[in-house]
Amino acid sequence: MRKIVGRPILPVLRENMGYYLAGALLILGLKRFAKTAGCDSLRWILAPTAWWAGRLCGFSFEYLPGAGYVNHSVRFLIAPSCAGLRFLTLSFAMLLYSFVHRSDRHPVKIIWCAFSLALSYVTAVFTNGIRIALSVHLPPLLLGHGGWLTRESLHTLTGVLTYFTALSLLFWSADRLFRRFSSDDPNGAPLRSFRVLLLPAFWYLFFLLGVPLLTGSWKKDPAGFIGYALLLLPSCCALLLPACAGRFLRAHTKRKRMLP
Repeated sequence: MRKIVGRPILPVLRENMGYYLAGALLILGLKRFAKTAGCDSLRWILAPTAWWAGRLCGFSFEYLPGAGYVNHSVRFLIAPSCAGLRFLTLSFAMLLYSFVHRSDRHPVKIIWCAFSLALSYVTAVFTNGIRIALSVHLPPLLLGHGGWLTRESLHTLTGVLTYFTALSLLFWSADRLFRRFSSDDPNGAPLRSFRVLLLPAFWYLFFLLGVPLLTGSWKKDPAGFIGYALLLLPSCCALLLPACAGRFLRAHTKRKRMLP
């Protein structure tokens, strides 16, 4: 029988199905809300993001009703589409579905679900502010010199750099935090081999490429989706390879030291 963290998969699914379903409903609700919400309804996430991005950029953004947060000197608008709700949803899904089954106690599971949502919000604001600051400062430095790099491709690369890196660090930190404060972790040890690196990649690519493929939304712009995927996949691989190589070298060095 297939197993999750050392336990048969069916009992794990039965034990945690309520948490999985509640998480799915919340995720669907967030996605539906993101499609229709205006900037006034998103100030709970846009306002701290604009403040943090302003601190990083060295100037402030002012609220423009019906539009978002704007800085006229650099002609940059933080609109509802820049709120970071998709990354918040992605982070919450990863934290919930990757860790809630690693405890046998329902109070721990409930606390973890609430903590995952709060941590996802903080991470989304922090990461999105960095992405916005990079989006302000990088185009004048990297664009306008010819070559293949366009504003759209730079926007995608900036997103991959910030969001994928933040998601990987979030997963690694959550793994260590969960083991530290939960004595019910069936693993009793950190996730081994390359799972700490590959699981965040799975969630990132599933949300950005898998969901559009499953829902058929990619058919609205097939050429744009293919171009996006051809840029996204190599970018993720380029970020993963150094980390995988470093982990392999550390494991190889450790094995050599253990040899007589």
